[in-house]
This record gives sequence, C-alpha cells and structure tokens, in this order.
Amino acid sequence: MKWLAFNRWPLVGRFRNRYVRRVLGLLVLTVMVCLVWFFTNRALSPLNAVRIETVRVDGAEAGSFDGTLRVVTFNIAHGRGLTGSNWQLGRKEAQLSRLDQIAALLRDANADIVVLNEVDFDAVWTSGVNQARYIARKAGFPFLAEQRNFDMAIPFFSLRWGNAILSKRPIANAQCVNFAAHATWERIVAGHKKGLLCEIELGDGSVTRVLGVHLDTRSESTRLPAAKQIENIRAESKTPLILAGDMNSGPLGFPDVRPTSDGRTCMSYLLATGAYRTDPLSEPGPDDYTFPSSNPTRTIDWILVTREWKITSRTVLNRQLSDHNAVLMEIQFESAEQR
Repeated sequence: MKWLAFNRWPLVGRFRNRYVRRVLGLLVLTVMVCLVWFFTNRALSPLNAVRIETVRVDGAEAGSFDGTLRVVTFNIAHGRGLTGSNWQLGRKEAQLSRLDQIAALLRDANADIVVLNEVDFDAVWTSGVNQARYIARKAGFPFLAEQRNFDMAIPFFSLRWGNAILSKRPIANAQCVNFAAHATWERIVAGHKKGLLCEIELGDGSVTRVLGVHLDTRSESTRLPAAKQIENIRAESKTPLILAGDMNSGPLGFPDVRPTSDGRTCMSYLLATGAYRTDPLSEPGPDDYTFPSSNPTRTIDWILVTREWKITSRTVLNRQLSDHNAVLMEIQFESAEQR
C-alpha cells in the first residue's frame, strides 16, 4: 500500500503534464490557423472587393428606356430594423422577414436602380445570408453588383459587408472606389467605407454611371477628401453620373451639420461645383429628413445627378425598416438642347 501511494502521484503528474501540453498545443495550433486564415483573407480582400452577378428573377423585363429612371438609395443597416445592435437580430426567420419587407418596399417603389448601404454579403450576425442577392431576387432585380467595405474572416466567423447596386438593366462593369480611411489600422485590420462605381446600359445606346457611396460617420475631415475624389470621377468622363448613398453629410445650414474647421462639408463642396442637381437645396422640412427613421431630424441620405438628368420628384419613404429612411427620386434624361 505504501508503494502504491508513493508511485501514484508521479504517474498522475506525468499524465496531467501530457494533457496540459496537448491542450496548449491545440490552442497554439488553433490560434495559428486563425491568424493564417485572417491574414490570407485580408491579403486577398482587394481581389474580392467587387463582384457582378446575374440573379434569376421572374417577370423582370425592364422594357425600352423612355428617358426616365426611378432611383432609390437605402442604408438597410444590415437588415436589423430598429434594433440597436447587429448581435440582437433574432432568429434567421425574423431576419429574412425584414429583408422581405425591404424587397416589398423596392417593388412598391417601382425602382429601376437601387443603391444599398450596410448590406451583408456573408456575416455571422445575419446567418451568412447574402442580403443583396436575397433582396434582388425577391424585389425583381436581375442585375447586381456588390462591393465589400469590410472583409474579415477566421474559421466559422466572417464579417463581409458594404455597398450594393441592384438594377433592372445590365451592369456593364463595376469597380471599387477606394476612399481614404479614417484610420490606417482600420483599413489594414478590417477595411473601411468605400464606393461602388458601375456603368449601366439603359438601352437604345444610352449609358449612365452610378456611384454608390457610404461615407465615414465620424469626421467631415475624412468625408471631404472623398468628395474631391467623387468630383474627379465625375469630371473624368462625359457619361452622366448618378451619385447616391449615405453621405453622413449635409449642406451648410442644414440641421446638425458639422463642418470642418474651415467651414466646409462634403455636400457643400459637391454642390459648389455647380455640376450636380439634387433635392432639397434649401433648408429641409420634416418630410425631407432621412435619419433617424424613428424620429427624423437630419438629411444625410442623398441622390445627386449630373446636369444630363432632370429631377422630376423626390420622396422619402419612412417604413422604419432601418434606422435610415429610403429616398426615391425620379429623374428624366435631358437632351443638350433642353439643358
């Protein structure tokens, strides 16, 4: 008995040490796999930043182009509705139900082109559903371009989301517009807000460019260089441009505008060029506000068009399907004589 008592503990100790070493080895291997996966994904993210897709839908014939387009911009906030956190979206069935309602809104708006912000392409908090594809199929948009602002992943965990353009007419090409990041570390680790530039064939030889943007929320000093880049994009081509998205900015004199130290905003810079038309141009009323949808006090979601387009109507669609309201604008192509 004494012999057993004497030798039992060294055996247990050796077993415990082997167990601890194996557990630690497994943890180290797991961390290494996650790091390799993460950095490989980040290295490949520029190659995966933009993708054009054709979606199978029923009854999606756009008909001949009659000179008029109905354009919608909508920050769908990951399809979370008025919930404050992306981690509190409920079961998948509830998530899809909200996407169905967004699709119904776009169908009811009879939109030709839609710019979506904060749309998930593969995110753990929304069950890995490609929301752009889901909405396009449900709302009847056969052409889709997606552009990732944020792209990070490890095994069994991914966050990929950004901007999307849905169209009833063919998207000829698409490219990412790489705006300056608010912070370098954000750009390296996860990504940052960028833009999606598409060329859309309207038919009868007519073409327009659509630039979907979601500018930084925190600083007009970050948004202003993006505005200058947008203006360069407009000026480099004679093809008409439709600029749409969550600008997080308003012209000087609008409610809750926070200009730079020299008194400029992204929107004021763009409008001062004289190259764009939009609405409203004067101080907005309650029906013009787009954020927050539960009690709108600001106009930060915009559609701007170059002088080839005439604005015939603008409507804010407040269905409280996001913390933003959607904006619907009907525009009409003008000939050079009409301009």
